[in-house]
Amino acid sequence: MGVRLGPVEYVSERLPWPEQLNQDFMWKLLKTKSVDWEYEKEWRVFTQVKEGISDKCTGRVLYFAAFGSELILREVILGAANENDATDIHNAIKHGRPLHSRISPIVLIVQETAGRDRPSSSK
Repeated sequence: MGVRLGPVEYVSERLPWPEQLNQDFMWKLLKTKSVDWEYEKEWRVFTQVKEGISDKCTGRVLYFAAFGSELILREVILGAANENDATDIHNAIKHGRPLHSRISPIVLIVQETAGRDRPSSSK
């Protein structure tokens, strides 16, 4: 796969779910957000990673890509639900230490729908 980079596409309606899932649809799905978030002007980067690190806090394997000339950390945004101190985050970034924080709800949503052919309708 290599590295895929692109701007987020902001849409007013959800994408129609295809009969067959494929990588092109998954890429489109992962880079799409509601128009409510358009002010962010977000870009996303995806890369293939092979080895994960077991995380004791979450009980999951986590995957990371190293920062370098092709992947540069430019900004860290602390959301309203953040429970970490800004100084602790700065030091963790500076010294390459992981922080232990809560899993965001979006991660849980992705995990819940990953094994299904189609998402359940909320209508």
